[in-house]
Amino acid sequence: DYNDNLVSLQPLSSITSVGTYVLISSTSISQLGLNSLNSVGDNFMITFCRNLTNLNDLSNLQSFGGVLTIWANETLTDFCGLTTAVLNMNKPLDITNNLYNPTLQDFINGDCSL
Repeated sequence: DYNDNLVSLQPLSSITSVGTYVLISSTSISQLGLNSLNSVGDNFMITFCRNLTNLNDLSNLQSFGGVLTIWANETLTDFCGLTTAVLNMNKPLDITNNLYNPTLQDFINGDCSL
């Protein structure tokens, strides 16, 4: 569900895997706090997180089983925390309408942030 009061997922910081999909959507969130997350079984989505500037808290993420969707995060410029997962995947990227929108080739070239 959409939650404008959610500012961090830090209480979930010890979670290492999610068997289904992940949807993060909150206009108030400024950090993810998912430092231990290393796998998602299905789609991984981050949308409408207006205060989120980077994805550094996802640097341990190694894989996800579905589509990566990151869109409409108006201040998001740093995707470097997702580099390993993106390079390990064989799934489509749907990264649009953020302040920066890296392609797979950008990740390969090391251009994961503005």
